[in-house]
Amino acid sequence: IDSWTNLDGGVEWKVRVAAPTRFTIAANYSTAAKDAHGAFAVTVAGQQLDARVTATPGAATFRTDALGEVDLPAGEFQLAVKPLELGGVSLMRLRQLEFLPVPKI
Repeated sequence: IDSWTNLDGGVEWKVRVAAPTRFTIAANYSTAAKDAHGAFAVTVAGQQLDARVTATPGAATFRTDALGEVDLPAGEFQLAVKPLELGGVSLMRLRQLEFLPVPKI
């Protein structure tokens, strides 16, 4: 997902969870400019994780940031990513969101 140049943008997907699980959500992204910055939100099942964008050396250099944890029951949910703040020409180039199960202790 590229060229987020205004706060009205955003993307949504459906996600399905087979069993109740706690996940760490991580975003893999790059920025077009070394001074890019801003913020975005990931929302799923009524839970919102806010995150700041950290500039990368260029659009071809990606980084992965852990955004936080969510608890999801079994079922299907809307996942949304929306910009909260733009600093520079474009927010980021989002390559993927990772849902990493948190090991049970």
